[in-house]
Amino acid sequence: MTMYVRLKRKNQTVFLHLDGADNFFQVKSRLGDIFGMEPEKIQLIASDKKRELLDMATVSDQEVKNDDILYFVFQKETGSGFEELQVDSLTHFGEEKAEDPSGMVP
Repeated sequence: MTMYVRLKRKNQTVFLHLDGADNFFQVKSRLGDIFGMEPEKIQLIASDKKRELLDMATVSDQEVKNDDILYFVFQKETGSGFEELQVDSLTHFGEEKAEDPSGMVP
């Protein structure tokens, strides 16, 4: 089964056409081609923003569906670990950001 999946990092979104049999190393390789970096320097994170998607697991193993959103981060330039996951939230046209009780705007 083929599908389109959105992969997000900071303010970037990449759409990839995937097959259920694709493993996540293949996904990282395709992202590496786009961003000019080695797949080993990319970490994929599940839609729950908590679980790392391991290289040999397949898209169907992890029950990724059409139009799902996955996340990715790059290895820090120092080589010690990966970036923190930061994804810009979408504000629709005409919609204002809500303030939290502390008075801070997210």
